[in-house]
Amino acid sequence: MSVINLNERSLHYRLYVINKLRGKMRLKFFIVNLLTINVICLLIMMFYIPLYQYSCSDFYVKVIMNVD
Repeated sequence: MSVINLNERSLHYRLYVINKLRGKMRLKFFIVNLLTINVICLLIMMFYIPLYQYSCSDFYVKVIMNVD
């Protein structure tokens, strides 16, 4: 009986800790996802701009002209 009670307590404690940390972890995961997306975008830009430099510059000019 004592073993079952200890297991239930540890389970409840784990759930409590998980719920307590979930808010912080969501923010951390959100920031990490943003950083990884930015890094992936930078890598893609670094690899693709030397290959398609003229098309990318034309694309940026078109975007700037459309915004203006």
